[in-house]
Amino acid sequence: MNDQLFSRRGLLRGTAAAALAVGAGGLFAGCTSGPDSTGGQVSRTGVALPEYVPFTGVAGDLPASAAGLQPAFFSYPAEPKSITGAKPITSGDPVTAAAIINNVVRERNDNRYWQALESRLGAEIKILGAPTGDFPAKLATILAGGELPDVVQLYQTTQLPGLLKAKFADLTEHLSGAAIKDFPALANIPTISWPAGVYHNAIYGIPQHRTPQTVSLIIRDDIAKELGVSIEPSNGEEFREMFRQLTDAKNNHWAERSPRNMLGYVNQMIGTPNTWRVDGGKFIRDYTTDEYRQALDILAQMWKEGVFHPDSFSSVSAQVTAWIAAGTVRMVSGPGAFFPSAQAVKDHDPNQTVAVVRPPKWEGGGPAAQYLGPAILCTTALKQAEPDRINELLRMLDYLAAPFGTEEGLFIAYGEEGFHHTRVNGEPVLGEDGKAELFNIGYVMSPPRVHYVAGYPDIAEAEYRAEESAVTVSAPWPTAGLYSATEETKAANLGKTITSLQDEIMRGQRTLRDWDEAVAAWKRDGGDTIAAEYAESLQQSGGS
Repeated sequence: MNDQLFSRRGLLRGTAAAALAVGAGGLFAGCTSGPDSTGGQVSRTGVALPEYVPFTGVAGDLPASAAGLQPAFFSYPAEPKSITGAKPITSGDPVTAAAIINNVVRERNDNRYWQALESRLGAEIKILGAPTGDFPAKLATILAGGELPDVVQLYQTTQLPGLLKAKFADLTEHLSGAAIKDFPALANIPTISWPAGVYHNAIYGIPQHRTPQTVSLIIRDDIAKELGVSIEPSNGEEFREMFRQLTDAKNNHWAERSPRNMLGYVNQMIGTPNTWRVDGGKFIRDYTTDEYRQALDILAQMWKEGVFHPDSFSSVSAQVTAWIAAGTVRMVSGPGAFFPSAQAVKDHDPNQTVAVVRPPKWEGGGPAAQYLGPAILCTTALKQAEPDRINELLRMLDYLAAPFGTEEGLFIAYGEEGFHHTRVNGEPVLGEDGKAELFNIGYVMSPPRVHYVAGYPDIAEAEYRAEESAVTVSAPWPTAGLYSATEETKAANLGKTITSLQDEIMRGQRTLRDWDEAVAAWKRDGGDTIAAEYAESLQQSGGS
């Protein structure tokens, strides 16, 4: 690695360079922050996705599934197993990578972790990094320049389809179908994550897996039990009644913290499309449906009833965490992985408990289909190179993707036992040397995210059950491998108007007539073009 990589001077230089690049504007599109497809063994555009071969060397307390559910571990495995063989880089040639780097650590010559990582990988690793907020601009500058790094984290990268085809390696022959078995850790990445790396009927990106669930609702079930409130509503009216029973505004207790987050949850219950619905090749945005309009009306009624915290629209995450821990609010809606709110509840009082409220269909008749996202943070791509070089770079990424509970995974996350970390009640805990030396190489490539919260097996199980319910009855996202230039350039500004108006409607300050006018403007100012571009992209890809 470059000695300046993680020094304070080097990190600040990277930040400054990224700041200068912002003025040039975004050049390339990228790593999705919105939902994507669940996919299957064959992507919707026809390419055979990598076979899913779950790692079985370390068994979870609750198992993984082919649908994308990841295992749960109630404690860290006592005897980590190795998954790799020889050092991945056999040529000895240095490897350059562009990736997010958020922390400052000891210089290489004084950094035992840094040196040990390079020894394990078999090469010097040079990372062109910047903090998360600055990295997209830095990456744009790198991509617009001459020589590409060997490995690139495609985080918020624009004009992705053309960029991939022009500058990055087609990995299909290395990873498609059974070929992935040459890289057992990459084969452990669930199928649900792979469609995000498919463009031009080819595999270009390796996914950095995250939970696919986009919204869940956790509840202080200890309080619900004390109040005699059922947390298993079977329809919309029972759902609203649960909110009423959990609210005691006179004593500063409210059912939930955010109508804004609950909008997505209620839309699931009503059957609103997961951002887009595809009907006969035509793309229909959720905003434009009667179901979305109904959800806004329901949330406006619930706000008027006073079941949400009065500071909901101005609250920040730290406040919300404190509210749920103290019982000021009894429920919190948000991403599928609801740590750290659940841990805050237990830290406040170990006897407090949390559970998951699963969404029923609004009219009853069973569970609602839950929205799934891309199940990724982003993808990692390799620059075009000779097959032998591609293979050793893939072996390196395979090493970095070593699953939870492996010897390699333990080292990557915690360094060397006895120096960087020690075991406390069986769980690895970083010491001062670990905190001073470890950096998150996981932004280059990382293993699938399992359900594990040190010291809190009940939280791990609750997360697991939430994800299990989501992947069992789900509403996948229809734009995997598709592209809209207008979405990339206009969607953010179009969305600001919509989001602001949603808040005003839910607070009772604007009406649904205003919503109808805003939706018409959204369609006219770019929404219809986005829908048409997605339809054209789908047709060109051979999908349906």
